[in-house]
Amino acid sequence: MAEKAAELKLSESLRDNGPEYVSEAVKALRESNQAWRKLRDSECWYQALKDGMSMSPDYASPVAAACKVDRTRDRISWMVK
Repeated sequence: MAEKAAELKLSESLRDNGPEYVSEAVKALRESNQAWRKLRDSECWYQALKDGMSMSPDYASPVAAACKVDRTRDRISWMVK
């Protein structure tokens, strides 16, 4: 939802640069979001293991999930600015 809103906002703000430019900018945003998700997942799993020193799904998975929620909330705030 936030990604689509960010794409729309980006498209509107760059409209005067032409459709090819807008298309390339939206593509770059999508690629950036995809790379960000991989980074977020890796960093949150690392943080869960570092903090908990346990690979137990009962501990590490909920910690990693909470981390993902926090980082995703931050990313959405950044995208809608």
